[in-house]
Amino acid sequence: MKKTLFLVLAVTILLVLKQNAHAQAGQLDVSFGEDGIVMYDLSGDLHETIWDIAILEDATSLSCGTINVGDWGTTDGFLLKLADNGSVVESWGNNGMVTFDLGEDTYAYKVEILPDNKILVCGTAYVTASNSEFFVAKFNPDGSPDVDFGMNGSFISAHANNNDEGYCMAIQNDGKIVMGGTTGYGTGAQMMFVRINPDGTIDDTFGMNGYSTVNSSTQSENIKGIDVMSNGNIVGAGYSYQSDPVWVEIAAMVMLHENGSPVTEFGNNGILIPDWVDSFSYMNDVEVKDDFIYITGWIQEVDNDIFLAKLDANGIFDPSFATDGLALFNLNIIDNAFDLYFGSDQKIYLCGNTGSPGVGGSKEFLLLRYLPDGNIDTSLNSTGHVETEIRVDSDAAFSVKLQADGKIVLAGMSSGLTTTQGNNIALVRYLNDFTPLYAGFSASDTIICQEEYVMFTDQSTTNAVSWDWYFEGGNPETSDEQNPTIYYEIAGVFDVRLVISDGTNSDTLLMEDFMTVNDCTGIDENMQQQVRIFPNPAKNVISIEFETATDNTVNVSIFHAQGRIVMEETITQGNSVLNVSNLQKGIYIVRLSAPSLNETVKLVIE
Repeated sequence: MKKTLFLVLAVTILLVLKQNAHAQAGQLDVSFGEDGIVMYDLSGDLHETIWDIAILEDATSLSCGTINVGDWGTTDGFLLKLADNGSVVESWGNNGMVTFDLGEDTYAYKVEILPDNKILVCGTAYVTASNSEFFVAKFNPDGSPDVDFGMNGSFISAHANNNDEGYCMAIQNDGKIVMGGTTGYGTGAQMMFVRINPDGTIDDTFGMNGYSTVNSSTQSENIKGIDVMSNGNIVGAGYSYQSDPVWVEIAAMVMLHENGSPVTEFGNNGILIPDWVDSFSYMNDVEVKDDFIYITGWIQEVDNDIFLAKLDANGIFDPSFATDGLALFNLNIIDNAFDLYFGSDQKIYLCGNTGSPGVGGSKEFLLLRYLPDGNIDTSLNSTGHVETEIRVDSDAAFSVKLQADGKIVLAGMSSGLTTTQGNNIALVRYLNDFTPLYAGFSASDTIICQEEYVMFTDQSTTNAVSWDWYFEGGNPETSDEQNPTIYYEIAGVFDVRLVISDGTNSDTLLMEDFMTVNDCTGIDENMQQQVRIFPNPAKNVISIEFETATDNTVNVSIFHAQGRIVMEETITQGNSVLNVSNLQKGIYIVRLSAPSLNETVKLVIE
């Protein structure tokens, strides 16, 4: 009879996805903030705005934006981490927030989470009151600067001693970062692109010494959105200028080769102003999907109308999308779209605001959803759009994202012009009407002896139709069964990977070092675990007790129900209390590892 080194743990990685099958898409999610709305005054009745938001795999979020410091003093960039319920994750950064100042004023406009969970932020830094530059800053997952990037964690451009403003970024497959924005003042303003190496240095193989400028008109040009094609070409969207019939900004886009030179066959020498653009208009975002280009923004017809358009890599609008490649939306006198996002449901989400013009005009958060063919999706709130008032003055949603469970998050600001005189950050979350594709599984045991079997159970979302398993050290090593049983013959610590598909899309869950197979020869089966965690279930803190002496330091990793890491700490036997108050209710797996220790324990948070 085989002997077990540890007590058998019936470890279950439960997939805790809240099903939205019976929810009305566009209905406020009352489990988020106060009845679906979160608003924070970060600076004490001064101005603060969220410009972009990223959703992490554990449903926490990271927002970037701008905040006034002091009594109407300078402007700093900030990162803010919120829990799934909208509360501030106070254990992160400085009570949930990181502020950074790269000069006189710092404006943080876009945030990206990298595969290693490090954080990139880009925007504009006023090095002096009269000289602004593009910047990219990199942070570690805990919010501290990544000092190995650029100069002490940031890159600041050095293009010209004038007005250079960065607004957007895209990350190439090789890790290089391309930014878009504007350079110059007034009649001298031109579109500008900058490319930065993954280590935070300027890429001098791009354009001229790392910079590429595009002069599309006599003045006032800018890039507000940017993305990359599969062949490496770079697409920027923003606005140019026209003098006939009136002097006004007009929506325009640019395509560059990977080296920063214009793609001359795109539009007019790399610059495209659509035929339907004949009045005051802005492009605010661009997304590339399957090498088709999608753009959004607003155009002033009788009122301000929102547009969504689709074109191919040659700049030809897709006649099968909406009406000749263009969808227009009008609800009120002022309708703006600021961000475009493709959901895992293949639908197109836009956010912005809608309302009345002028200082006293009231504007509200606006969410729009379109079908892949460009028609408005009336299954969202029965109309295809949702308006949400935060306060009576001007509200604006600048970023839209979907969580792993399909819920829709909008982030931006709410103005208190007639009350506090200040802008507060604001977020809204809506329910959705689909179950996203999401991989998950459970195992009967994760710590076993050699020559034992383990039963794996698929707990992915129900729309999966195929399963591709990989079992390092297992027999068989691969399986396409939904719920396979695997035999482990040799000792070691092994990965398990599951790739699921619904026939169109796929999702992958890789659990590194998931299985521990021990050589149990001669081990007493009554041997107890080396580690005890208490209390368990827990609410706020846990203590970790070691049965025998171990290494000076132990790495602790806590995995949430979907198998992703939600917390990592390093402890010692003399300091083994962890604060888990920010974890949501549910089942977690705690993995403790050191040179002489590899233990997995189930933890319940209540």
